[in-house]
Amino acid sequence: ESVNPQVTFTGTVTGQDKNSTQTIGATATATLDIKTPMKLTVTDITVTPNQISEGQEVIVGMTIKNIGDVNAIDVTPKLNFEPETSKLIPSSNPSKQDIPVKTSNNFRWIYKTQAGSNGIYTFTGSASGTDQLSGKIIDSDESKAKLTLQTPTKLTIKSVAVNPSPSISE
Repeated sequence: ESVNPQVTFTGTVTGQDKNSTQTIGATATATLDIKTPMKLTVTDITVTPNQISEGQEVIVGMTIKNIGDVNAIDVTPKLNFEPETSKLIPSSNPSKQDIPVKTSNNFRWIYKTQAGSNGIYTFTGSASGTDQLSGKIIDSDESKAKLTLQTPTKLTIKSVAVNPSPSISE
């Protein structure tokens, strides 16, 4: 938990009234709260299931937390995978979300796999959002998760034996 420091400014003025020769004065105080900028961190990235066969769907989930003291506006998640291929087809992508101070939001992608996409993939997730106070776009850290995509098992029948052998009668 971060602590927001405060700075207090105090100003004092004094003077002498020309007509009455009395000394007069005034004091004013103003307090300024100093906030930690919005800070996004990827707290979790999951691939479910993490081992599948070609032709199946995989869900990639990412949790992003705002650990700063300012709301994060229009947080846009980013997900890349290596090696790159056109055989993993996104069928749904998450949209932008605001993430208030000290809260998390979940983002989800669904990928359909195609024949020829077997291999081990590494998904790398991150996000960027706008700091509500400064208006600056700030990027998060990255997190990774793996997917093993295998070619489906193919069974072939090589021979069929029937026991006992049928007898043919005339």
